[in-house]
Amino acid sequence: MANEQRKINVKIADREYAFSAPSPEQEERIRRAADVLNRRISGVLAQNPGTNMLKVLTIIALNEINSGLRLQAQLSGIQKEADGLRDQMDTYLDNIEGIAASTRG
Repeated sequence: MANEQRKINVKIADREYAFSAPSPEQEERIRRAADVLNRRISGVLAQNPGTNMLKVLTIIALNEINSGLRLQAQLSGIQKEADGLRDQMDTYLDNIEGIAASTRG
């Protein structure tokens, strides 16, 4: 029963939503995401009292997408740096092998 979908309910902005989770780990992520979203909603409403929910959710979505894009750019930079380090390491190893071969021969 590893593929059995678990039915869960989470409350977001005082409304109940039903989700399916294929694993306890996924259920936990959904519940944590709902908690984070509720905290973000509360934060936006605290800074902007009386704002309608569509605008609140739009602000949150835009901030989250912006954060995701920033993280993607950072990851891309880290991957390029890792590739450069891997190339340097290969060059060093080639040099060491060349020196070792020339001292043997």
